[in-house]
Amino acid sequence: MAQLLSRLSQGNALLVVAGGLGVVTALLVFIALSGSDTPPQQVIREPAVDEVETQVQVQGDMIVVARDLVPAGTSLTEAFLRQIEIPAGTVPAGAFGAIADLIGRVTRFPLAANEQVLEHRLVSIASGQARDGLAFSIPPGLRAMGVQIDNSLDVLIVPGDRIDILISTFQSSLLSPDEPPLEGDPPPDALTVYTLMQDVFVLGTGTAFTRPPEAEDATDDLRSADPIGTGGTIIVAVTPRQAQELLFATGQGVLSLTLRRFGDHSEAVLDPEYRVTPSGVDAVTGSTFAR
Repeated sequence: MAQLLSRLSQGNALLVVAGGLGVVTALLVFIALSGSDTPPQQVIREPAVDEVETQVQVQGDMIVVARDLVPAGTSLTEAFLRQIEIPAGTVPAGAFGAIADLIGRVTRFPLAANEQVLEHRLVSIASGQARDGLAFSIPPGLRAMGVQIDNSLDVLIVPGDRIDILISTFQSSLLSPDEPPLEGDPPPDALTVYTLMQDVFVLGTGTAFTRPPEAEDATDDLRSADPIGTGGTIIVAVTPRQAQELLFATGQGVLSLTLRRFGDHSEAVLDPEYRVTPSGVDAVTGSTFAR
């Protein structure tokens, strides 16, 4: 019996020692893990396919489209256009990235709402000439009219110049049969020279003409670099009323022209000339000359 108790005592002691060693070992492991720079690994849940969200945004390309329906022959402004973003690498040939590149361009075909504005849908411009015809070169509100000119200067006129048009005729041809001349008018049988129109824009000469204007009244930058006129006939831009007057004048007398200095848009107040003045003062040199 005594031996049995002695053995049990020894077993309990061993259990106590083992337990103490276990506690010490656990403390050492905890201390070691607490001082490590490597964070403990975590279990990451893989999301389902429909839960995956793209973390990186791909940078697209900006292109210009029509806001709404744009008719053919429209001069484009910002009001007709807007920018959208499309996937990178999908920009079609002839597209435009900036609205500023399209201001003043003219549509050759109608553009649908949200349609990409492409080069082949616009009036083409190359080498300073519009390839799509004279109709696209006429400034807004004006008409193109061919005029036969009796003047050697016409061969030096180029598209983009400005001229004054004169008519030489008998005063009676400008009056209706029963219309009496007004006070101060030349006698009916007098050969008279009138300045019919001033500051007229020359659209073209022969088959050459200016490119389309980029804005109303912006025609001074459309002048051709080289004289390419064929002489005899020029194409002018006139209002509908001026077209009527010009057509009437062509059947009543001889038309001639004077070439204006580039950039000069002044208008002179002139009376008709129907007689030769004995003398005058040369406005250019200041000298007296006979005429």
